[in-house]
Amino acid sequence: MVDNTTLRSTLMGLVRRTDDQNSQRILLSTKCRVSAFSGSDLEMVLRAQDITHLVLCGIATSGVVLSTLREAADKDYQLTVLADCCIDSDEEVQRVLLSKVFPRQVDVLQAEIWRTTL
Repeated sequence: MVDNTTLRSTLMGLVRRTDDQNSQRILLSTKCRVSAFSGSDLEMVLRAQDITHLVLCGIATSGVVLSTLREAADKDYQLTVLADCCIDSDEEVQRVLLSKVFPRQVDVLQAEIWRTTL
């Protein structure tokens, strides 16, 4: 299982290897509910910084990532999901979400491919 600290350092490592200026625009948020938007000031922080494109990853693809993706899409954010930075306890659900459900609304990429787009 990947803990929050490991995930955070992995993501920041990906960004830092690309461009230190871009890493200052990265916002990592600790969430309180299933969706990262519920019960937090995340939307206010994003709008205040003019952030319109979110990159999602996390533990429980069928819960956290799915809920945040749906709410962010309803709020008109552009979205990318890092497939290899998501995990779910049900491998079949993970496969279906990443290969069939998510691509209908968002870009689904591997982390290294996403890094090259920065």
